[in-house]
Amino acid sequence: TSSPLVRPVYNLVYNKYYFDEIYYYLFVKGVGFGLGRISALIDRFVIDGIVNGLAALSRACGDILRFTQSGLVNTYALYFVLGLLATVIIIWLV
Repeated sequence: TSSPLVRPVYNLVYNKYYFDEIYYYLFVKGVGFGLGRISALIDRFVIDGIVNGLAALSRACGDILRFTQSGLVNTYALYFVLGLLATVIIIWLV
């Protein structure tokens, strides 16, 4: 027969002081759960915010440029010449 203290000490040593179980619950399961929630928040508010912001910017630019569409070739030629002139002036100033 063994004393009442031998079995718990034996189990403690046999299970390596439950180090693996403690490590799993503190770091693997605990940190993984926390990091999963943090990454979900970053995805929702940062990544989706950037994508949705770029989409809104693209839509706003399209709304502004829509007024320049007339279907007349001479108007497009005027825009081309004005753009070319602006480019030459910018290069000359720099």
